[in-house]
Amino acid sequence: MKRLKGILDIGEDEEIEIIDSREMIEDESNYSEILLSPMKGEVIPIEKIPHKVFNGKILGEGVAILPIDGWVLSPVEGRIIHIMDSKHAIGIKSINGADILIHVGIETEKLQGEGFQIFVQTGDDVKPGDKLIQFDLEYIKNKAKSPIMPMIISNSDVYQSVITIKSGQVDYREPLLELFELD
Repeated sequence: MKRLKGILDIGEDEEIEIIDSREMIEDESNYSEILLSPMKGEVIPIEKIPHKVFNGKILGEGVAILPIDGWVLSPVEGRIIHIMDSKHAIGIKSINGADILIHVGIETEKLQGEGFQIFVQTGDDVKPGDKLIQFDLEYIKNKAKSPIMPMIISNSDVYQSVITIKSGQVDYREPLLELFELD
């Protein structure tokens, strides 16, 4: 088994060393990619999201974060494929093929864009850490069902597994989900 290392740039004069997760498996043929955390907060299992569409995995596998501030950053290198008119959700197609839905809050579509600012447009290419959405966390806490932010792999059926690799508190750009392709 070979040991692969890389450096992930996470800001001005700040770097974090990451070990490529392919070193943890013997058969590297089904490795796909790692998604970074798009926000800062507490990692919540998908089954604990207070909405049946998410906790029932109707849209796909994933994870959620209970945010502690109001920013959403890109978790991958890819392209913006959809932005909801109400600004509460965004779709990204990663360069490795993952379809990622980032949904800020539960039942936030009812806010009709109030409290949200979008920094990208459909068709824009993004890199990990690029600003996607800024939102008013206090407004969402007061007006929506929940501020929990699901991050769903909407094409998770093409993956052997979608594994949450972080629990507890998570910071921006920390490895959060690992995707393994089907054989």
